[in-house]
Amino acid sequence: MKRADSYKEVFLRLEEGKIISNELNKKMQTFVSFRNRLVHMYWEVSHSEVKEKTEELNYIKQFVKNVSRFL
Repeated sequence: MKRADSYKEVFLRLEEGKIISNELNKKMQTFVSFRNRLVHMYWEVSHSEVKEKTEELNYIKQFVKNVSRFL
């Protein structure tokens, strides 16, 4: 696989390698964006956004499952 130059690009490369689906790629990229906001602009993140993201943790489990299967 081609080297990724950013966190978001990691998921694109994994999709290109048929390790994760397009849907999972996009969802994981939204997690990266959210993580960046938490780290760099935490004062702008609302409680409801955090709650919403915790309800989507199944995507992280799916990601781990896909990568584990590949390895």
